Amino acid sequence: MACRMWKNLLAGAMVLGFGAALSSGQIVRIDAPPSPLSGGFAERLTGLSDVDGDGFGDFAICARGGVVAGDLRQGRVFVYSGRTREIIRVHASPQVRNGFVFGFSAAGLDDVDGDGLGDLLVGEVGQSLQTTGFAYVFSGASGKVLYTLTNNLVSNGADYGSLVLALPDLDGDGVNDLAVDAPHVSPPDGSGRAYVYSGANGNIIWTLASPHPAETASFAAVSGMADMNADGTGDILAVSREPREPGEPALGVIYVLSGATGENIRRLPYYGIVTAVPDVDGDRIPDIAVGRSTENNSHGNVQVLSGATGNLLYTLVQPDPPTQFNSSQFGRAVLGVNDVDGDGRGDVLVGAVTESAPGFNPRQGPGAAFLHSGATGQLLRRFDSVHPIVSGFFGASLATVPDCNGDGVEEFLIGTLWEQRAYLFLSCAADWNKSGLIDSQDFFDYLMDFFSGSARADINRDRFVNSQDFFEFISEFFSRCNL
Repeated sequence: MACRMWKNLLAGAMVLGFGAALSSGQIVRIDAPPSPLSGGFAERLTGLSDVDGDGFGDFAICARGGVVAGDLRQGRVFVYSGRTREIIRVHASPQVRNGFVFGFSAAGLDDVDGDGLGDLLVGEVGQSLQTTGFAYVFSGASGKVLYTLTNNLVSNGADYGSLVLALPDLDGDGVNDLAVDAPHVSPPDGSGRAYVYSGANGNIIWTLASPHPAETASFAAVSGMADMNADGTGDILAVSREPREPGEPALGVIYVLSGATGENIRRLPYYGIVTAVPDVDGDRIPDIAVGRSTENNSHGNVQVLSGATGNLLYTLVQPDPPTQFNSSQFGRAVLGVNDVDGDGRGDVLVGAVTESAPGFNPRQGPGAAFLHSGATGQLLRRFDSVHPIVSGFFGASLATVPDCNGDGVEEFLIGTLWEQRAYLFLSCAADWNKSGLIDSQDFFDYLMDFFSGSARADINRDRFVNSQDFFEFISEFFSRCNL
């Protein structure tokens, strides 16, 4: 019976002619609103939990060069509906004044005010040595300021707000928490601080610094992560520009810090663009990816480290063979993402901002992004700009967005530095092997999972693998995901 079904399905597929590869899913171009409101658009961006109550994820894009009240670098943040891709609202600084850059950084927060909708954290950096910075938590539902954070130390040029990030719940109140960096704050005992706050009320939880403050030139928190040391509380990744051993140059290190106590769990001799990655090696502990875009004569690489031991698991390199004229800056941006290819392990998205493309001078490539299997390092998919330009720096910013199209899978949001636009790559169930193409291999791979009863084949997520899942896959496959 199963063999007859296979034959009938394959015959029908051949009649419909699925042999040609088709682009996977929809690619939505998000252009910058009219200048001068949106200078620097898409250099920083973030996914948001549903803020407009429609049940779909949303996102925010920073334009830190946007004009407000005549100041060319005052900045704005644009909040978009993930479902319609229309602007929901535009944020400017709540205290507009010269000398500050609003929207220097942003992070999506899970509901911190108890209204059931996501919220938004935005950093505002002082432009001169005479100004400090601020961070604001905005209600996703109304756009109002829930509370304002600032650097309590008297320190000019601290760059407070240059990076803001969401953290797991550290204080046990059921609300995720947040951090604001001041990497150049200079108290008497060193340089650089990260301030960890309660997401519920903005109260300070920890002030973090390098355990070796006398040697550090900068210190900053860079990523929240799931529980690393089995104490039931999420933890924090931080980087510090300091010697790895006494007497060495300031090469930099990574610190894994306890979210429960703020103390150092592990010190690792790596430095670069650091992010947490959901477990890639099957030990149920989150892991770490380090992008080093200037390594190997600027071709770059990404080192994936065990979160449990700090040992190097493997190194990702530029998928296209590098040449002296093709320095892609692979690793300029790195993002750990939830399982994409169905193997139960986290995956890694990497920006290569000067990656070449057909028709472009290799020295002035438009950029690309590459999705790799976290388990094996294998390349799963390449993302390219739909409207590439010379040295466009596609892949300069990376984010995931909670499901925007109702298939239960998160989407990828990729920004550019010079194109002045971002791209939302919507998922497609028919792209079963996540290659970015819909072809016969996807069809065969799905059949294998379906007939083996794999939980992955449960397309409609009702916890049963049955004919309804099969017909939903077939519908997506032959409709090209409604392209």
